[in-house]
Amino acid sequence: MFLISNPVQGIATVPNVQRPSELIALFGGSIGGEPGCIPNYIIQDTDYTNYSVVFPCVEAMGYNIQFAWILTRCKGLEPDKLAELEANLARAGVDVSNFEKVDQTDCLFYTDN
Repeated sequence: MFLISNPVQGIATVPNVQRPSELIALFGGSIGGEPGCIPNYIIQDTDYTNYSVVFPCVEAMGYNIQFAWILTRCKGLEPDKLAELEANLARAGVDVSNFEKVDQTDCLFYTDN
């Protein structure tokens, strides 16, 4: 498990407008896909306001590496909503027993304001 304690910047493009939840994401030039490759960052679920559930899939050193994240705009989600999202991921074949809650007590949050 990698926990990143500083901001990560990236670029995401939608290669096929018929499938807007499938993105090609590049993060700092070292993590993610390259332009022209197949989508590597799948938005599995979102309410467009509070959370997004992301399932990235990348090839690295000959291995297929898969992750799943529940990303929130605020510090955490209501327990019922979190349980629902984890259940959805489990139905999709993701082993959520390895999920770790990130302590956001002293995290800095960046806004456009």
